[in-house]
Amino acid sequence: MPHTFRDAITVARKLGIRFLWIDALCIVQPSYGDNTEWLEEGSRMGIIYENAICTIAATNPSIPITLPTSSLSFNECVTESALNRRGWVVQERALSKRVLHFTERGLFWECGTI
Repeated sequence: MPHTFRDAITVARKLGIRFLWIDALCIVQPSYGDNTEWLEEGSRMGIIYENAICTIAATNPSIPITLPTSSLSFNECVTESALNRRGWVVQERALSKRVLHFTERGLFWECGTI
C-alpha cells in the first residue's frame, strides 16, 4: 500500500473517521480508449466530495513536515503547488467543504463558506 494511503488511514483514524474513500482505489482509472468506469462514476464525484467530512490532500508530501519559524504562505504552499495544477484536483477543492493540505512546509486547513 502506498505511503500516502497509509498516511490517510492514520489521519482518518486520529480524526475519529471510520470510513475512508480513496478515489484512486474506488474508481478504476481509465485506460486508453476505455472510459466506461469514469463515465459511470464521474458524475457522482460532486456528491462524494460535497458530502465528505474532510478531503485529505497530499499537496506536496515528498518530505516529512517540519514546522518552520517563519509564516507560511497558503498561496505558495497550496495554490501554486504542482498537485493543484491538475484539473481534477481543482474540482475536488471546489466541491469539498473542508480540505486538509499536507505540504512540505506544513499543514493547512481550507474551509469553504456556506
